Amino acid sequence: MYKRTIKILLMAWATLLSLTSCISGGDEDYQAPPMMEKGTEAPDFTISTAGEGEAYTLSSLRGKYVFLEFWASWCPDCQSVTNRVTYLFDTYASDNLVFLGVSFDHTQEELQTYATEHGMDWPHQWEPLGMKGSSIAQAYNVRWIPTFYLIDPSGKIVKGSVEVGEMETLLHDMAEDF
Repeated sequence: MYKRTIKILLMAWATLLSLTSCISGGDEDYQAPPMMEKGTEAPDFTISTAGEGEAYTLSSLRGKYVFLEFWASWCPDCQSVTNRVTYLFDTYASDNLVFLGVSFDHTQEELQTYATEHGMDWPHQWEPLGMKGSSIAQAYNVRWIPTFYLIDPSGKIVKGSVEVGEMETLLHDMAEDF
């Protein structure tokens, strides 16, 4: 009985640790400000895609909507929404809606393997320094992963959320714009 109780407590502790790492990207000292508000000018960024060497800047995507996703393959919350995000890409990506990902995976290989295995066919940048060391994550006030932003063609935030369901509803409601 004692061993069973210890096992259950250890499993609960491990689960709690894995979930709290999604908050901090594995860095327990990291504290970010609240998410960016609707109508805020989205900070410009450059994303160099993992393995492909292509570079995207937000300013070069003016005139298009941008769906920006912050995630990691080791994050349980990110894993649980991967299929839904892939569905959003398959359903809504177009010449007018570009999907970009920023990954906090431990290695570029982890990012590429997970993305390939799960049909995540949009460009991703690997951020080896995690959320705390990522200038893009800092600029977008990322404090939990997954985090999503929709940016409008003029470079303003339409919505930021940690809930994929909110983004799914938004994309559905705005589908005619894409």
